Amino acid sequence: MVSPGDSHTMRPSVIQGARGLHHRTGFWAVTFCLWSASSHAQVIDLDHERPQRGLASFVRYLELPGTAAETLPQVLALPTSAFAPIGTRYIDPGVTSNAIWLLLEVRNPSAHDGEWQLSFNVRFLNEIVASRRDETGVRVILEQREDSTFAERPRPERLLAVPLDVTAGQTMELLIGYRSNGTTALPLSIETPASFDERYARENGLNIACYAAVGVLTVLSVLQALTFRQRSQLNFALYLGATLFYIAHMDGVTFQYLWPDAPRWKSYAAVPLGLAMSAAALWFTRNFVQPKEFSPALDKVMLGLIVVAAALSAGWLFATETQLKRMAYVVASLSAGMCCGAAILAYVRGRPAMRFFTLGWIGVFAGVSLMAIANNFPSLIVLTTAVALPKYAIMFNALTFYMALTDRARVWRLERDAAMRGEVEALHARQQATDELHAAERERLEALLLAQTKTRQLAMASHDIRQPLASLRLTVERLAKEHGAEGELANGLVQSVEYLQRLTDMYSGMPPGEATSAATQQPSQPEGTASFPMATVLDNVELMFRDEAVEKGLAFRTRTTRAEVRGDAMIAMRLVSNLVANAVKYTDRGKILLGCRRRNAGPRIVVADTGPGIEAAELDRVMHFSERGSASGSVEGHGLGLGIANALAASGGYRLSCRSTPGKGTAFFVDFELAAKA
Repeated sequence: MVSPGDSHTMRPSVIQGARGLHHRTGFWAVTFCLWSASSHAQVIDLDHERPQRGLASFVRYLELPGTAAETLPQVLALPTSAFAPIGTRYIDPGVTSNAIWLLLEVRNPSAHDGEWQLSFNVRFLNEIVASRRDETGVRVILEQREDSTFAERPRPERLLAVPLDVTAGQTMELLIGYRSNGTTALPLSIETPASFDERYARENGLNIACYAAVGVLTVLSVLQALTFRQRSQLNFALYLGATLFYIAHMDGVTFQYLWPDAPRWKSYAAVPLGLAMSAAALWFTRNFVQPKEFSPALDKVMLGLIVVAAALSAGWLFATETQLKRMAYVVASLSAGMCCGAAILAYVRGRPAMRFFTLGWIGVFAGVSLMAIANNFPSLIVLTTAVALPKYAIMFNALTFYMALTDRARVWRLERDAAMRGEVEALHARQQATDELHAAERERLEALLLAQTKTRQLAMASHDIRQPLASLRLTVERLAKEHGAEGELANGLVQSVEYLQRLTDMYSGMPPGEATSAATQQPSQPEGTASFPMATVLDNVELMFRDEAVEKGLAFRTRTTRAEVRGDAMIAMRLVSNLVANAVKYTDRGKILLGCRRRNAGPRIVVADTGPGIEAAELDRVMHFSERGSASGSVEGHGLGLGIANALAASGGYRLSCRSTPGKGTAFFVDFELAAKA
């Protein structure tokens, strides 16, 4: 602490000038009387009970090039008229590198000596010199330079202040010269010891609340980031850490506890710490908002600002501290604007969980804007209020950001629950489909069991009618012998009964479950194991269908052969009868030809008609079950005949082919192999 009578803290040049003046006591008495008489400034009456604040109307100021210590002798020699009124509500001459000198007159009107605190209400300045002038001369009560450590302060507090002792009835002038690389606003006040302690305690309480809130949110964010592995929470924790460090520095905590012996770094550290906070805010906003998805240009601008902030952190290599602070302030303002704009744009675009995030950035942007107004228009906002605005804005910002992260976690939880519900519903649907499949399988097995039962019944019925058919055949043969004139008719009856008997033998001799597919799947005969005369097939088929064709007015022509072919006569007869049945069914006029052509490879049975024909594009399709040609018209049918014929040809080892001309007719060809000669 510097006592009123000490002057050892002044620089040598200042001390020398002050000592010369001390030797001329009479001169100072006259000078002080003339100065006091010529001064038109109001005198501040000190009160033992209440502080004196808002002193701008009592203060006159002067701006001189150079430092405060260098210009002190010059200021002491100037008359009061050289000082001009402040002219504003607050003491803020504006940004300048010159020395600012303030002049104010104080008086203790009481009958008791008193002690007050001359408080500058700032954490640090690049330079400040405070002196008192009374009838005894000039005394320097405070001198702080850029290289002054924290221990050199008159009071070991973050706020610059110096004790001021005033005797009863004493009047004095206070000369305060200072210089700053940033703002020159100085919220000067004269506090009583009680009001100073109360104000300092109140500010400490606010700081502790701010640090605690930001610290708790930082710890919670780190824990959530580690627990839920969310990158947004980790980025938010980094942003909060940078913010907490910056606030602590601006409050003077870092100078008091971290680097009290590094005053030059204390002055410059606001630049990299503020830029780090801006970069962390931009990075967190990019991660939370994802502007690349809806505005790639905005995302690039934000990345560019991060790069600029990193480059300016090393700006001491190419710029002065004042220039760097101005550029850093511009970058911080642009960063806040970009983050606020990205949040608003994301909210408008309907991005999830953006309401609290947008509200937080609006609060930060409002705080930065008010700070800018306070710096450029000091008469509008009290500086102490303007200095506290960013702190309040940051606290509000941290709280709303944490609420935004919590809101996003809620949205993610809802989306996860919806996804889980969807998965459960999908599992339920799959289970239902599985149940339906099992039910269908049960129905299929029941149908198969029913088919097997029907097949067994059919086999039993076929077995039961074998004997009556045998008796019928004997009776027909006997009638043929007794009535020779009707022998041809009797022979036809014999052949028909023989055909029925062979069908009955086929169905009655099959095991259960195979009769359902017997119409199309006959076992192939090994080569050389069976043969039959082709005439047998042709004659029987002619006998079965001639009368039906004649009744429709169709000419039915046959051309037989005596050749014997390899294969099963029953399969061949069924195959040819299905082809002839189709020809008779779909031919309305003209003729039907059933014949045999000789070929080197073997005989070929031809079934030709003059019916409607089949389109070339439909030939392959109509050879399958349940398929009919477009020319079938209104003729009733189920599309089974050609499908059965095709399947029988495949099972018997015969080649079935077709040639058709729409509107003229169709011809089917079945190729056989000659039987080996005995």
